[in-house]
Amino acid sequence: MVRDVRATMTIYYFDVEENGELTPDRAGVECTDFNHAKKEAVRAIVDMTRDALPDGDHHELQLTVRDKSGAVVLEVTLNFDARSGSR
Repeated sequence: MVRDVRATMTIYYFDVEENGELTPDRAGVECTDFNHAKKEAVRAIVDMTRDALPDGDHHELQLTVRDKSGAVVLEVTLNFDARSGSR
């Protein structure tokens, strides 16, 4: 028996906040479950980090994952600080 994977997919929304500027996800991404959405969120923030750095000495990225009801189910945050000199 072949199971239709699309029948079990759930929409998750991945809102991006970069240095205080929010870009809400209006389209959403289909994921099989929460763990799939979490993997996608981590993968996305790594890709965004690669694109954003180096861009100055400080950078903040946050990815907020919402389920189809709009409830926040995960937040992934990356803060980058480059400091010169000794501590």
